[in-house]
Amino acid sequence: MPFEDQLQDLYNAFRGSGIECKFNHPMADHTSFRIGGQAALCVWPASRAQLIQVLTFWRDMGQKCPICVLGKASNVLFPDNGYRGLVVLTTRAKRVVFEEDEAPDKEEFRNSHVFCQVYAECGASLSGLAWTCQDASRGLSGLEFAYGIPGTVGGATVMNAGAFGSEMERILVSSEYYDLSNGRVVRLTDREMELSYRHSVYLEHPEWIVLSSVMTLSYGYAPDISAATKANMDSRSSKQPLNYPSAGSVFKRPVNDYAGRMVENVGLKGVSVGGAQVSEKHAGFIVNTGGATAADVIALVRLVRAEVERVYHYRLECEIRLISDGLDPNQDTEW
Repeated sequence: MPFEDQLQDLYNAFRGSGIECKFNHPMADHTSFRIGGQAALCVWPASRAQLIQVLTFWRDMGQKCPICVLGKASNVLFPDNGYRGLVVLTTRAKRVVFEEDEAPDKEEFRNSHVFCQVYAECGASLSGLAWTCQDASRGLSGLEFAYGIPGTVGGATVMNAGAFGSEMERILVSSEYYDLSNGRVVRLTDREMELSYRHSVYLEHPEWIVLSSVMTLSYGYAPDISAATKANMDSRSSKQPLNYPSAGSVFKRPVNDYAGRMVENVGLKGVSVGGAQVSEKHAGFIVNTGGATAADVIALVRLVRAEVERVYHYRLECEIRLISDGLDPNQDTEW
């Protein structure tokens, strides 16, 4: 079946199931870099159930059509020439359930438990969840580090997101995924997720699409939790270039060093290629100062890596995911 016919069939199936979708939608509107061409077809499942439905439709009628599943697209670089396939945006699948809310008596639960489990669909905002947990009505500790991280729970699970000396590994209990290869829904324990620095088993299996995660948080003194959460955000604001679009830290932290320090020391702070610039505020970030293209960012990343490698004899590893255009299955998506 021609590619265009598969797209039309998917569109019809989504619309027939009440799931919003659009042809030729600009991805620059959805990426934190504000970079990216049009996706041939975008779909917005509004729940875990709808996400499973979307992925099942793709398995049944669209497997010759490339698929890309994204949350807030805060850790990706999307191609300038767009994506010839289906982009699934999960941010509307954002249901969150606190274990204490499911108890017959919430106050009794809080008085008799040290920990509270939290279930979150993959599209739930990580920063939003951290803010909810620090509120006096919750007083839950464990996500203070996450306030200000602009991704989703699903993305944070895949990348084992972290900051300020903590990471998802410390609070994740389990997650579940949809296997695109066979249509099964599978639950993984914390050990089975193989979490380590900016890594999980999901990075080894792109066909596994995270549906939800379960975290264990601890009860604490709400004013202290709130103060720590806000202090972390203040630190981000003072050190990071939040006034420009970016995809966060470009490079993983080298052992016993910092990527930003290395980049600054080789004299590349503030260097630009087109509209992409090594941030003048924090050299570990590349920002879009206006009109940057994916090609600009790629060229700048390669320039930075080459110069750091020349001076330090160390090759920086990228933290940002480079998305293919969906046209060439053998396309190099390494920096």
